[in-house]
Amino acid sequence: MNISTEAKISIIAAVYGVFSYLHLEYEVFFIYSILMAVDTIVWIYYNYISKEDVTSHRLGSGIMKKALRILVPLTVALVWKWAGLPAEATQSIITMTMSWFICSEGYSILWHIYTINTGEKIPELDVFKSVMKKVLAFINQDKTKEK
Repeated sequence: MNISTEAKISIIAAVYGVFSYLHLEYEVFFIYSILMAVDTIVWIYYNYISKEDVTSHRLGSGIMKKALRILVPLTVALVWKWAGLPAEATQSIITMTMSWFICSEGYSILWHIYTINTGEKIPELDVFKSVMKKVLAFINQDKTKEK
């Protein structure tokens, strides 16, 4: 499936439009995007060294999972904006969430590099899972207070 240049430009413009509307910093998302790309490249090499197959399905699935993570802070920001919360509060929560995601990607890159160079596997941390549990618990906590 080929996406035309016009469609790509439209997607990029829409993303920047959402960022502007929500008063979000582009730099945080840009850094996260770069780290996701680097992590994907290092992951491919790690699997090559480990003699594990990297199928197009496995690679595509991994890339989509990473790309969908960007929707988490955008969704939270849109919901908070709809709820009428101050832009400063929205920016703070988004910056905090993105900081965790950036740390997660950085840890993953360093984990792969360490394992590639030493052959030792140290425990992997799933920061994304931890952050999502906290976000969902926070939302559920508010629901129980309403009853």
